[in-house]
Order: sequence, then C-alpha cells, then structure tokens
Amino acid sequence: MTPGGVTLVADDKRKRVCRFDAKGQFQGPFPDPRERQVSRMTVDGEGGIVVLDRDQKTVQVYDEAGKLLRAVAARGAGWELKRPVDVAVDPFRNTYVADEEGSVYVFSPAGQLLTGITGELRKPKAITLDPTGAVLVYDEKQERVLKYK
Repeated sequence: MTPGGVTLVADDKRKRVCRFDAKGQFQGPFPDPRERQVSRMTVDGEGGIVVLDRDQKTVQVYDEAGKLLRAVAARGAGWELKRPVDVAVDPFRNTYVADEEGSVYVFSPAGQLLTGITGELRKPKAITLDPTGAVLVYDEKQERVLKYK
C-alpha cells in the first residue's frame, strides 16, 4: 500500500506488478507493462516504492506514477548481486539487500556501496531493521536471526 492509497501486488505467474486504486479497481501494470520477477516491495520514508527484481538482480525505486527515482545496479566495483531475496530501507533511504550467496549489501540513495555484512552469514533469506536501527537477518542455513548494529 502506498501513501496515496494505491495497492501494488506482485503477480509471479504473469511476471508483473498490478496496480489497484483505493477502491480496489485494477489500474494496469506498475510501473509499465515490462515483465519483472518482483520478489519484494516496500515503501521508503519519502513514499518511494522500492522494488526488488530477482531476474534482473536490481533494486529500483519509483514514485506512485511509476517514474524511476533511483536504482541499485546488479553489480559494481567490488560487489555483485547474485541471488537477491529481500530488501529493506532505513530512514536515510539507504537500501539493504539480502543476497542468498551469503551477504547483505548496504547502498546509499545514489546506489553506491556503503558496506557489506558477510562473515557468519551463510544463506540470508529475509532482512529488516528494528526501531533502534539494528539490521536483523534471517539465515536459512543457520535457522536463526542474526542482529547487526
């Protein structure tokens, strides 16, 4: 649900995101009709819609009209999103991406890599931020939640 009352639903079978108005009426694909394998969506602190596309291995942020605001590429200097599975955004619009290959990457709003969390992570599957700003990562292989400050 967006701040403007739009509901977005990822349709795995049709590989697209469907947009519904506040009354539940279908309004068309979001942000455009291109196929996307969207596995996670969230809304950042400024109302941007954060979309994780597993096939393209990218994170893109759109406004409610579907205009691209910013993006995190699939690879850059010293990092590569191999199997991204989850995304979270902090109050500063930094983007946290959990990658099943054993890493969590943290990107600035401009898409620059700020840091990575590795080490004891073996297969991150889910990520969130708690109210204190700590990063909580569920590791499927270890069957536990790991906390990073």
